[in-house]
Amino acid sequence: LGGSPAEEEYRGDLAAARAAAERALGAARAAGGGAALADALLALGVVHTLRDEVRAAAPYLRELGALPGAPAAHRVR
Repeated sequence: LGGSPAEEEYRGDLAAARAAAERALGAARAAGGGAALADALLALGVVHTLRDEVRAAAPYLRELGALPGAPAAHRVR
């Protein structure tokens, strides 16, 4: 997972990375979004993609692409 948005402690453990990203997504939604929401959506998209779950990744990446003010580094093309 080198260079991925997954937290350092979860690199190499995709199941743990996914669970952490899901928790982060819930917290970000509860807090009203912002950069934390973009980070969590990107992390979930990447983790699902690395697990060869492209269909599961797609909704997170679409939502990320539609976020107003999403950081340029998070934009999905």
